Amino acid sequence: TSPLSSPSAAVVSNSSVDPNVLQQIIQSELQTILIVDRYDLFLGLFAKGLKSMLPHVQIAVAHTAEEAVQIIDQARSLIHPEDGGATHGFDMIITEERLHSSDDGDGAQKSRMSGSDLIEAIAKEEKIMDTAASTVAKLSSSLPFSYSWGRWGFQHTKSHNTDNEKPRLPLLIGVSANPKEDGDKLLKAGSNFVWGKPPPTMNDKLRNELLVSLLKKRGKDLKTLL
Repeated sequence: TSPLSSPSAAVVSNSSVDPNVLQQIIQSELQTILIVDRYDLFLGLFAKGLKSMLPHVQIAVAHTAEEAVQIIDQARSLIHPEDGGATHGFDMIITEERLHSSDDGDGAQKSRMSGSDLIEAIAKEEKIMDTAASTVAKLSSSLPFSYSWGRWGFQHTKSHNTDNEKPRLPLLIGVSANPKEDGDKLLKAGSNFVWGKPPPTMNDKLRNELLVSLLKKRGKDLKTLL
């Protein structure tokens, strides 16, 4: 199943692009992934596909949104944004929508939050961080020092830097076995992509689309990095 929203990644498919440089960018920007699903079967399917597409990534899994929140908090405390870590502990967060399904008798753990609830909570924090980053960028452009994202918010450094980047925001992907029914809800919550089940074909084309979208969220342009 193709993403419901997908940016163009035509620049990556250009034959003049150095594959070694591209791989360095991918390994720098996409290092960690969190997958959230009630069922081990789908956790395994997504993890296997992602590993085939991105062999270098570290993957964590959760069965409920509440467990995902705990894992996110633990991850971002280990590598804080001040030290180059992702704002929410992972570079990509993939979550099933129906984590709170009322179906009984399947033995799967149930969450009080849906996948769109989790994504919306993260997206709201992202908006605050993004707004703060833009405000600080305008402020630092008129001062003899620059600001960067620090352990206690935005902190200033002595040297002036006009190339202020956004925080290391994660790519948010909503998943549903019924994307026609759940897709709009996931997109409105803040999903950057919506995938169906089984997962989409994990190939270079999808990898490039994910990379372009992630860089855009972080205020970076792939063309200038290649």
